[in-house]
Amino acid sequence: LPTERPMLAWQPGVATACVYCSAPRPERAHHCRLCGVCILRMDHHCPWLNNCVGFKNHKFFLLATFYGLVACVVGVLTALPELALCLDAAVRSAQGLRLNVELPWSATCAMLTFGAFAALLASILAAMLVAHGQLLAANMTSVEGHYRGAMNPFDLGGPIANVAQVFGAPGFDWLLPVAPWRPLSDGITFFRAGKAPEAQDGDDAYGEELWTSRYRAGAKAGPVARMFEWLRIGRPRPPSAPTASPGRGGAPYASVRYTALGSVPGAHSVVPGV
Repeated sequence: LPTERPMLAWQPGVATACVYCSAPRPERAHHCRLCGVCILRMDHHCPWLNNCVGFKNHKFFLLATFYGLVACVVGVLTALPELALCLDAAVRSAQGLRLNVELPWSATCAMLTFGAFAALLASILAAMLVAHGQLLAANMTSVEGHYRGAMNPFDLGGPIANVAQVFGAPGFDWLLPVAPWRPLSDGITFFRAGKAPEAQDGDDAYGEELWTSRYRAGAKAGPVARMFEWLRIGRPRPPSAPTASPGRGGAPYASVRYTALGSVPGAHSVVPGV
C-alpha cells in the first residue's frame, strides 16, 4: 500500500504513514498526541469533552454546542423580568435607595449569578458555533482550516452538500442527537469536488475495490485488506508500545477502533493535529 509522509496540506486519496505506530491511515485522518491515537476525519481535541472530535462524533459535538446555546438564550429570555427586578434591587441597595420589592439577598445573588453565567456561556458557544459552522459549510475541519495555498478538494460547491458529509443526507435526523440515518461517507473515503459520487457502502468486495482505487494500491489487494481489517477490529500494539484508553473521558464515539468509534491507532504528527 503506497503511503506518503503527512504534511500540513491537502492530501486527497493518499494514505499517510504513522511513524509512531508504523501503521497506514486514510485521508483526512490525523494524530492526536493527547489521546495517543489517530482520529478519522479529525477536527480537534476538545478539552471540554477530554476527547477528540472526529468522524463519528462531529455531528454530536455541533448539536451539543447548538443545544447549549439555545438553552442559554431561552433561560435568559424566560428569566428576563426576574433578572431585571433583581438587578434593580441590587443597584438600589448599593445606592441606599428604597427598594420597590423586598427580595432575599440569597435569591437576588443566585438569579444574577445565573444570568451572568448564562450570558457568558452563550457568548462562548455562539462564537464556537459560528467558527465551526463556517468550517462545516465548506466541508473542512479545524485542522484543515490551517491549510494554505490550495483549494479544498472536498468542497462540494454548496453548504447543504457539505453539511451532509457530516450530518448525512438531509432529513429530520439532522436535528436529533443520533447517528446519521443515511451517512454519505464511511470515514475512510470522501466525495471530492468535480467527481461523480461514489457509493460509500455496499458489499465488502466493492468497498475494497473502491479503497484500492482511491489509495492507488496494486492489483493484489492484500495490503488494503489488511489495512481495513485494522480499521474493523483495531490493530494490536506491540507489548512495548504505549496503549491509549478507549474514549478518554468516557465520550462514546472517538476512540481506538476505526469504523466503530472513528479513530485509528496512531499516526505521525510533526505539527499539532497532523
